[in-house]
Parts: sequence; structure tokens; C-alpha cells
Amino acid sequence: MKQIIILIIIIPSFCNGQQNLQNFKFNNKAGQTGSHKNAPKIPIFSIYGIANLNQETLKGFNAGGKASASVRPYIHYNKDSSVIKAIACYASFNKSASNNDSVIYSKLVFPELGRSSFIGTVQWERYKIKDDGNTHSTAVFFELALKSILTDSSEKGQKIFFDALNYTLGFKYGFNYTRENPFETGKTLNLGFYVAPFVSCYNIPDEDREDYNKIMFKNATIIGNENDLSDFVVNAGVKMGVHLNGIEFFTDLRHVFGRKVPIRELRGFHANIGFIFNADVLNFY
Repeated sequence: MKQIIILIIIIPSFCNGQQNLQNFKFNNKAGQTGSHKNAPKIPIFSIYGIANLNQETLKGFNAGGKASASVRPYIHYNKDSSVIKAIACYASFNKSASNNDSVIYSKLVFPELGRSSFIGTVQWERYKIKDDGNTHSTAVFFELALKSILTDSSEKGQKIFFDALNYTLGFKYGFNYTRENPFETGKTLNLGFYVAPFVSCYNIPDEDREDYNKIMFKNATIIGNENDLSDFVVNAGVKMGVHLNGIEFFTDLRHVFGRKVPIRELRGFHANIGFIFNADVLNFY
């Protein structure tokens, strides 16, 4: 039976571009557009930190942190700033990040599960701001993630480990409802959702292939020929989320194609469900 991973993340607004809508800066009253001077702005540069808490806490407390930043080298506003187009780059880096081999198959399928040494995203964004302040957004994104898997045991006195590269290409649509908060004077109420279909894969470097096979088959249920295990595994799915101000609930649904995957725990359907808490540190507009 497949595991459904429950993931809780304390994360900033710009992690992989999932929360761009919440970082609009309104110079006038929330929910009103007008002249270019009073229209909403999006950050050119942001700095933030990340900490995460995941399913590994069932075996012991395990939190990871990393330094992160985002930059938009290109931003274009139309005449009244009702349409904004941008190219955005997001990056998170954690030099000391590594993962043990518990729930290894889910860690390979989901780049955000566990701890990644590097996650980088390049995204083309388009925002359409309505007169009532509601925003429709579309984006095409490409993501690259690097993750290290280290076994808890050793062989001949040496630790067994391998690196995995994740590549993701997708499209995202989002809607954001912005109003003055009726419960808190001077504050903005943001309510929205997004849906992002994608194609993803992970690849194992040639020099890590031997250790990859040893770790993958360690506690696996074999279906078929072990020699069929590919070091290039493809999956496709959809990620959906709803948010209210700084709190988001998301679900990530994927299917791993099994022609070259003789491991039952890796093949087929996987789900990752969790919450995100946004913590902005610094934005430059």
C-alpha cells in the first residue's frame, strides 16, 4: 500500500514561486487599481530563510535550514499596470543537507520532501489584475533539485550514498482575492488557490549507480527483474493549493511510470499533502 506523506513546512513566500501573489505591494487601498503610480508592484529581489519539519520526525526530531533568495531580472508593466509580466529565478542552498534512507522512494519522487542541497527554479510569470483587485496569474516553470541519500548502515566500514537530480517542467494557474481585512484595520486579506500540472523525473549520476542499486533494493518489494531498474525515472502529476494570507494547504499527486521500475514501493501513485507557513524576511520593490 502506498504511503501518503504528510509534510509541514515553515517556508517563505517565494519558495519555488508558489506564493508570488501574496507579495504584491499596494500603494493605495487593497483591492483597487488605477494609475501606474498606485498600481500593485511585485518584488525585484527577496531574501529569506527556510526550515522544514517532515515525516522523519516520527523517528526523531529532524529539522533542516537553508539560505534562499529570489530575483526578477525582467519585469514589464503595461500602461495602467493591470498586466505584469516577469521572469523570476528562485534558489535555495544548503551545503550540509543529506537524507537517510527512510521513506527513500518518496524522497526521490518529491523534491521538497526531506532536505535538498540545492533547489533552483526559473519561471515566466504573467499577472492580470482586475479593477476589483482580484488577480489571475499564469506561469511556465522549470525546476532543478539536487538531493543526497545516505544509508544508515555501512558496507566494509564505508557509508553508502548517492546523489539524485530532479527536473520538473510545468504550467501553473493561480487566482488571488485581495481585500482590506475586515477584522484588522490596515491589513490586507489574501485568499486564493493555484493548480500546476507538471512532468518530472529524477536522474542518478553514473558514478553513483552501484550504491543507488544497493540502497534501492535494501528493503524493496521486487516485481520483475532487478536489472531493469532505471537511473532515469519519469513521473507526472498535478500540485494544487489554497491559501489564506500566510497559511497554505497543498496536495501533490504523482504517478511514477513503471516500465523500468521493478520496485513496488516506487512504482505507481504517490501523494504528498501538507501545510506551508509563509515567513517573509526582506523584499525590494
